[in-house]
Amino acid sequence: MGENLAGHGHSDQPSPGELGPGDRGAVCWPLADAGPAFVRLQLCPVVKAAFEDMRVDFLNLVRVSISLNSNHLEFDLLSSAIFSNAVHLILGAKLLNSEGKVTKWFNVSLVSLRMPTLYNVPFSLTMRKDVVKAAVAALLPPEEFMVLLESVLPDLDHLLKSSIKVISEKAADQLGPKQTVKILIQGTLDLLLDQNIARVAQEIVLLIFTTSEAKRPLLTLGIVSSSV
Repeated sequence: MGENLAGHGHSDQPSPGELGPGDRGAVCWPLADAGPAFVRLQLCPVVKAAFEDMRVDFLNLVRVSISLNSNHLEFDLLSSAIFSNAVHLILGAKLLNSEGKVTKWFNVSLVSLRMPTLYNVPFSLTMRKDVVKAAVAALLPPEEFMVLLESVLPDLDHLLKSSIKVISEKAADQLGPKQTVKILIQGTLDLLLDQNIARVAQEIVLLIFTTSEAKRPLLTLGIVSSSV
């Protein structure tokens, strides 16, 4: 029997990439010995099916909106690509107000900020500069504050009087115990990117009043506050 089978070129063992009659779909052939046919016909369909199963759930995950006070950010998939061993998803973003109306679209931007990877998770996020600025602006809208310096910030009150006295003693003498400072936050926070280092800057206007009842400021100062 053995000679007869050998003479006709038959064998009881399957070749690489083939399944025996009793395998019922089980792959038992060592993967190291698998040929291109096995990878193309058996392995690739399994990998493709796995990606298709997780694709919908994953896309739903990246589209989850982010609440920003009464506003929120929503994302849409623009395109996807594979570079080296990473999958890149390019998302478009839109900012919506409390009524659900789109107030700003973000689809194209040349400058971006790469967020740090947390807990060694093999996943990274790159946010566009205009998206980050819009998010900060929604969280920190322009506001104004009125501060009674002597009772709230006595050290600053003393420093301010000393500084003004150097400029004008007459102006310093007008500053009484009820002097107030109105702090105006102008515009939106500016995000500065330089060699993967992010800094923020904010324009602030200080209006110094001699008393809390005064209508016109004694002095107006414009400053730019920035992070190191």
